[in-house]
Amino acid sequence: MDTMAAFALGTEPPLPSVVATEPYKDMQVMQPQIWRQIIGIGLWNFTVIMCVIFFAPMTAGFEWEMQDSPTPAGDGDDAFKGGPAKLRHMTYVFNIFVFLQLFN
Repeated sequence: MDTMAAFALGTEPPLPSVVATEPYKDMQVMQPQIWRQIIGIGLWNFTVIMCVIFFAPMTAGFEWEMQDSPTPAGDGDDAFKGGPAKLRHMTYVFNIFVFLQLFN
């Protein structure tokens, strides 16, 4: 989607009125408002994901223990310790992350 817009703007010749003026030398690209927005959205996303990771098992009834990494459960139906509850919880975490990025 952005690629086609970049091609369209990159292949169009500049307007004569834009080329005739002097370039801005003292203009910053990253204004303080933009930095505040980037940091604010980053903190918001971090807070939401951490709340989902740590508080969703208590509120949604997921019963599994947090571990550093998935370890084989040995004999049984589950692929790793935690089973379907951990899979469902981590699926929610991933989907919430994707939606946070999509609607940013």
